[in-house]
Amino acid sequence: LARSVASDGTWRRRYPFGSIFAHAIGYASPRYGKAGLERALDSVLSPPPGAGFWSLESTGSRGTDVRTTLDSRLQETAARLLTRPGAVVAIEPATGKIRCLYSYPGFDPEKIDSSFPSYAADARKPFIDRAAAGLYTPGSSFKIITLAAYLEHGGSLVDRFPAPAVFRVGGFRVTNYGGESYGTITVREAFARSVNTVFAQMGLKTGEVTLVATARAFGIERDLPFELPFKTGRLPAATADPATLAWTAVGQADLLISPLEMALVAATIANGGAMPLPTLREDRPVQTRRVVSEATAQAVSQAMVDVVRTGTGKRAALPGITVAGKTGTAEVPGGDPHSWFVGFAPADNPRIVVCVIVEHGGLGGQKAARIFREMVRQALGEGGQ
Repeated sequence: LARSVASDGTWRRRYPFGSIFAHAIGYASPRYGKAGLERALDSVLSPPPGAGFWSLESTGSRGTDVRTTLDSRLQETAARLLTRPGAVVAIEPATGKIRCLYSYPGFDPEKIDSSFPSYAADARKPFIDRAAAGLYTPGSSFKIITLAAYLEHGGSLVDRFPAPAVFRVGGFRVTNYGGESYGTITVREAFARSVNTVFAQMGLKTGEVTLVATARAFGIERDLPFELPFKTGRLPAATADPATLAWTAVGQADLLISPLEMALVAATIANGGAMPLPTLREDRPVQTRRVVSEATAQAVSQAMVDVVRTGTGKRAALPGITVAGKTGTAEVPGGDPHSWFVGFAPADNPRIVVCVIVEHGGLGGQKAARIFREMVRQALGEGGQ
């Protein structure tokens, strides 16, 4: 992914994949410094202090190779599928090894010396690693956390709630997409259909303390050890307000989360309630921490399977394999909603978790779900086996 080569009597870094790995690998420039893994692992990659990084030929001193967890097939698939601003993350739920960390738009690390000013001036902000450092309103993908909080503290998938088109709380209205009313339905059905008015009631019943504590247990507002700059999500400041709490449970309000964080939320469910700590290094030991019980994780997983089988995520389905997922359609100012999809497969023995966000991409069950499906197909092999 990056190597030092001799050129015109000096040594330079070469990046054979161009922009595909740009945000993860970063760059090493004598003019503009270092970024990404080139910066984070500089003490490993570079010769010992004083050996002269840019004069290896004369000193004969070398650094140490680093093998990343990244899969070039998945990175190339993400680069082919994501053609508008957004991010794709793929992670092994049992190990935390990140197999894809792709952000669009990007930059060519081989052109940093000549093109840095134009990249820096680009209004699309290609230097931002949207996968690890981009914060977005999660929309209904956050309902994974709301459901886990509800189940972990005494709730059940078969509990029933009224599901009107409009639910009023504190002088405000929570509404369902398209203004639909569903009568009285179970929690499991509400999750599959992504019924906002039910999840608003679930959030109020669960309570502010429990919902906030569960979100933080999943990593929101909590630092995680990771090789790259990583932004933690933010919960609304006023969750004690009933209307804000209701909208938070739905995944709106002033709630923000990164794609990597959302991938870790799904990885926690896929891994039986234990969150794997993420890594980009093959040699890092596996580390996990318990977030919710195995029973809660299994119940959420069952509900996520329903999303793909019969609910809002049908476009994520693959023949011959059981897929678990959750759509997110995040209402944001300035354009169409952000399109989210996060999930894992096979649902009964998860091998890969994928999270996709397409900025202003519309419904999560459309653009993001289709990218998710193709990423899972690639990760599991032809036919999804």
